[in-house]
Amino acid sequence: MDRRDVRRRDLALIRHITSLVVLAVEVVVIVVIDIVIVAVVVVEVVVVIVVVVAVGSSSNSSSSSSSSSSSSNSSSSNNSSSSSSR
Repeated sequence: MDRRDVRRRDLALIRHITSLVVLAVEVVVIVVIDIVIVAVVVVEVVVVIVVVVAVGSSSNSSSSSSSSSSSSNSSSSNNSSSSSSR
């Protein structure tokens, strides 16, 4: 083996190592991007759940307040009709 063969072998080894490092960096970048995508999806699901719960509770409170006001209206009209009949 002369020096040229050793140099050629070293260059081939350096190319292989460089391509492996580039491949490892690409894998890490893809994994990080996937983690970010999953985190965004989780945040969106949580926001949708919070909005649904908030809308549900506000509609429940508004329907209960309207039913209580209608029951108080009917009781006051009952009171006025009973007093007018006397």
